[in-house]
Amino acid sequence: MKRSVVYAVLIGLLLAVGVGVYAADKTVVEFWTTDNEPDRVAAYEAVAARFMADNPGIEVKIVPVDEASVSQRISTARAANQLPDIVRMGIERVASFSADGILDENAAEAVINSIGK
Repeated sequence: MKRSVVYAVLIGLLLAVGVGVYAADKTVVEFWTTDNEPDRVAAYEAVAARFMADNPGIEVKIVPVDEASVSQRISTARAANQLPDIVRMGIERVASFSADGILDENAAEAVINSIGK
């Protein structure tokens, strides 16, 4: 994926969700990704670093998550009322999260519309 697309998606998601944990005077946005290979994590961290440089009031935490355990981790986080702000995972799991009411469909739609269908 081109870095500009990743950057656009990250910005779109951050703007669409408009949430995060406020720590001191920064908003902390937790981004879980199943792209946990070192080169992909490094790419996400580079994009997040550029984003944070442009937006000093926002801290983005990249959290690599194993694909096989992402559903369980989301369920556990939901039970603890500690869901991440953004999750990047395979589309095959999205429908079940939507049915459970934990997918912000308006935010997803806003991101899709912001980068084009």
